[in-house]
Amino acid sequence: MLGGALVTVVSSLFSIFAVIAVPTLLNNGKQPTSNQITGYIVQTVVLTFVFCGLWVLMARKNREGRSWARIVASALFALSTISLYTSVDSLRSADYLRVYNVVSLVLAIVEWLLGLGAIALIWRAESGAYFKSRSAVR
Repeated sequence: MLGGALVTVVSSLFSIFAVIAVPTLLNNGKQPTSNQITGYIVQTVVLTFVFCGLWVLMARKNREGRSWARIVASALFALSTISLYTSVDSLRSADYLRVYNVVSLVLAIVEWLLGLGAIALIWRAESGAYFKSRSAVR
């Protein structure tokens, strides 16, 4: 799960640098205002902190053996799956693909695969025994 936080940071940094380098990525080919660029950067930074915080919180709470954390992590993964689906679906409607779109999609897929791996590991039978033993201690 900590790897997911790292990929989130890398993805956000890539997005911010891409928009700074090519501002027209924000506004469908039109030059955005400086307020739009600033708003995008602030929004991206805030969401990055939120998502990284969730990744780290889920990692720590699952490591502590909190049963609720498995359920929350699974729900977050379901939301991530929906988000990835909409990202892939939005590429179909694009007139042309940019390198930005492809790199963003690859990073989203990597993040989703890390989430899938984490979910697969926390729902294994061995993990279930770990969670039961940790809840018995409390």
